[in-house]
Amino acid sequence: MEDEKQTTEESSKQDYTTPNYPEPEEKSTGAIIGAIIIVVLLIIGGLYFLGQRVTKEPTPKEILSQPDTVTETLKKQGSSDDIKSIEADLGSSTDLKNLDVELGNIDAELNK
Repeated sequence: MEDEKQTTEESSKQDYTTPNYPEPEEKSTGAIIGAIIIVVLLIIGGLYFLGQRVTKEPTPKEILSQPDTVTETLKKQGSSDDIKSIEADLGSSTDLKNLDVELGNIDAELNK
């Protein structure tokens, strides 16, 4: 009988005690801080490369403001319709050798 009484007392002690839960693990903030640093560095790098790309390309206003020597020489041609003056204008100031050079540059720009 005493054994039964002891067993009952032990079971009642177990019922009223706090259950053993595992202690909460401390979360590591190092991984979170590392991820934040990587994201910030990626954003800064992206902005840097975007800034480099924008500064290399001239604006249309800059292109139009540059003097064009070919246009200036064409404006200086004579207005006579005499054959000799037309030949003189074509022979001295008109350079048609590099006429298609710009087409290669345009193709290169479009294929980027």
